[in-house]
Amino acid sequence: EGGQNAAAKYVTAREVDAVAIVGDAAHCAEKIRAIASAGVTALTLLVRGSMADKERILRQFAEQVIPQTEMEAAAGGGR
Repeated sequence: EGGQNAAAKYVTAREVDAVAIVGDAAHCAEKIRAIASAGVTALTLLVRGSMADKERILRQFAEQVIPQTEMEAAAGGGR
């Protein structure tokens, strides 16, 4: 009847994009590079779900997203 799931239908994709990084690995890496180039030096991950879901998502982030952000920095595009 209430709660986060009920409220979620009122949140637009644009609003989510303004406050979160959500998407495939390439999109997430692109957004992280963009905010890093704006001077952001720390990132907080909020991962929801079961412990197994959290472990899987964090592993994917470490294996698929971080290397893409590091490649950009190594190529001279990062700070």
